[in-house]
Amino acid sequence: SVREVSMRAGQVLVKRNGKLHADLLLPTLESGLLQEDWRIRQSSVTLIGELLFLIGNTKELNENDKENSGSSHKANSAIEEVLGIEKKNSLLASLYLARSDTSSFVRQKALQVWKTIVPQTPRVLKEIMPMYVEKVVEGLASKNEERRNVSAFALGDIVRKL
Repeated sequence: SVREVSMRAGQVLVKRNGKLHADLLLPTLESGLLQEDWRIRQSSVTLIGELLFLIGNTKELNENDKENSGSSHKANSAIEEVLGIEKKNSLLASLYLARSDTSSFVRQKALQVWKTIVPQTPRVLKEIMPMYVEKVVEGLASKNEERRNVSAFALGDIVRKL
């Protein structure tokens, strides 16, 4: 189908140009996280994950794999070196917000990417909190009802955790 071919083209683009041109790919991929269609959000999370795995020189953990914090620490450092701390935090805030998506497919993929890249969720949440709150507030002010619901759920989730 067209969807599968488009996804494959995105994967090839990320694989071939991700390390050198991450700064050009990320804005488009991040904007995909804000789309109304859950399939576009899922594809964006998948491609962001593949880009982060490429930059971090790691591979996605399977459901059976235990968390490999040593690999996650190295990946996190490599990502920060390539993207810079502000862009990395913005991207991780968007990824964490995607964990509250209304689509279970998007939530599951975002969680899988998060667990592979992030070594310690509480510490990273503390680092990204200002950016995360900004994204949640933007979502609450959105005209898109689904985006408002995601942001409301994310806000409730973070309040419960704190």
